[in-house]
Amino acid sequence: MSCMDLEELEGEEFSLGEEDADLDDLIDDEVANSPHHNKHDEEFNPDDIRTQEAALLTQNELNEAMEQRGLKFQGFFTDDARTLQRAFDEERAEFVEAERRKFMDKKARAQKQERMQRKRLLHEQQLKEEHDEVENDPRVKAWLDMIHKDVTNSSARIAVNSITARVLAQALWDNQSLVCLDLSRNNFDDY
Repeated sequence: MSCMDLEELEGEEFSLGEEDADLDDLIDDEVANSPHHNKHDEEFNPDDIRTQEAALLTQNELNEAMEQRGLKFQGFFTDDARTLQRAFDEERAEFVEAERRKFMDKKARAQKQERMQRKRLLHEQQLKEEHDEVENDPRVKAWLDMIHKDVTNSSARIAVNSITARVLAQALWDNQSLVCLDLSRNNFDDY
């Protein structure tokens, strides 16, 4: 593998979208394997919402309920109960749909919050790994110092691991002196 001339890439846009997608995939895998993953698997059960039975009401309760809803009296208890039951069923259907939406919104918010928390924890873990790796490798410290001072050779070959490669990549964003960097045969395992 040869070095790629960074001057050829000048003016092209770079996107971190793939890194974010990889991080999201990693988080999805962690969430799926998490012992807490099943807490969001609850499903909305409309049977938990009690149905009102118009036929069980007394004549006075039935008349009052029909009057509250602006329903027309038929004069017979069974006919009035059927009319009121249709109104009860429509009200229940609307209530069930509203409760389903609230349940799904609450579930989505909880999943989003858990996902963001896991993403933050993973990012903190990566930062700690990077810090520890840099502290334990004086060669990387020296390279970072040269990169920050912008005094590197125009081309270089560096033997690093996946963690220190992340640190170097971040440091190279503002570097103007290094034009070609060969990282081949480093056996990176960080995706």
